[in-house]
This record gives sequence, C-alpha cells and structure tokens, in this order.
Amino acid sequence: RRLVADASHELRTPVASLRTDIESLLQHPEADPARQSSMLESADARLTELTDLITDIIELARGEEPNAEVEEIRLDDLVRDSVERTSSLYPARTFGTNLEKTVISGRPDRISRALSNLLVNACKYSPEDRSIQVSLESGVITVRDFGSGIPDDEIPYVFDRFFRGRNSREQTGSGLGLAIVKQVALAGGGDAWAEAGMRDGASVNFRPAASSRVLH
Repeated sequence: RRLVADASHELRTPVASLRTDIESLLQHPEADPARQSSMLESADARLTELTDLITDIIELARGEEPNAEVEEIRLDDLVRDSVERTSSLYPARTFGTNLEKTVISGRPDRISRALSNLLVNACKYSPEDRSIQVSLESGVITVRDFGSGIPDDEIPYVFDRFFRGRNSREQTGSGLGLAIVKQVALAGGGDAWAEAGMRDGASVNFRPAASSRVLH
C-alpha cells in the first residue's frame, strides 16, 4: 500500500507534463514545423521518464515476491559482466576492477539489476577523466566514483524510495535505483550502505547475500 501511494504521487508529474505536451500539439496544428518538433521532443522525453519510472516500480514490486528460487552464483563473474554491459552504454567512462572469486546463493536477475543501478549511478556523476573503481571483497561489492558525492546529511536517505538529493536533481532518473539495490540486498539477507565523510565522490557498498564463500 505504501509503494502504491508513493508511486501514485510520483506518477502525477510526468503524466501531467505529457498531457500538456500532447494538448499543445492538438491545440496548435498550425504551428510551424520547428515548434511542432520541439513539442514532440518534449513529449518523447516525458514518455521516456514515465516508462523508466514504471519499470522501476514494477521491479520494486517483483522484489517483494515471496519464496523466490535462488541458485548458486559466481558473484565475481556477475559483477564483471555488469561492468562490461555498463561500459558499452557509457564508452567515455573507464572502470578499474579488483574482484575476489566469490560464490553466493541468490537470484542472478535481481542482483544484476542492482549492480546495473549502482554502476549507472556512478557513470552519471563521475567525470570522464577519473576511473570508476569496482571491488568485491568478502562478499561486499563497492562502487567508488569521483563525482559530486553524497552530502553527509543525505546519507541516511539515499536508499529511500523516490529520494533525490541535491546533487542528483540535474540528472534524469526515478529516484528508485538505490531503493532497488537496498531491497535486493535485504531480500538476500545482506545490506547496502553509502560511506560518509568522503572527500570527493561517493562510495556505495552492496552485500547481496547473508553469507559468501571465497574461492582460492
């Protein structure tokens, strides 16, 4: 019920914006091609925002499914694959990895989604001349970027649904990415947290399972 209430509130803004764009197009059929093109681009941007928001809401709802089957996962391989996929989406960004060979029990689709959210967040805020650092040690994945960082007073709230901090308001997004990360972690008996007191950038930690086994 809380998710539905929160989602209903957040959906109103992109729906209202999209309605306004479409109504403007319908009311001004005589508008010159440049103005029509601008209105269509605005409508398309709002539709993309709405689609992303709905996708994230569905993902949160899926994460609450009871008795989901888990399997044994090579977590380091999953992290490596996620880094490669994100690199293809953000070719201007570079990644440094240090990954222990680790086995956990979990849901690979959900963990992959959480990893994608962490990596995409880092790409959005990290400057092109600094490498994003991804490590896996003792079952904990750490994603470290060198962007605008997270103010210390916002650390307790960054995993809340629909929370958008001061440094994120210039970026696109639903405000649900880190909430999904936290949900995936807790569902597996793990946790997720951001480090306070960073001098530059942000460091976010994700432990997707209650226990892990390091391979030697």
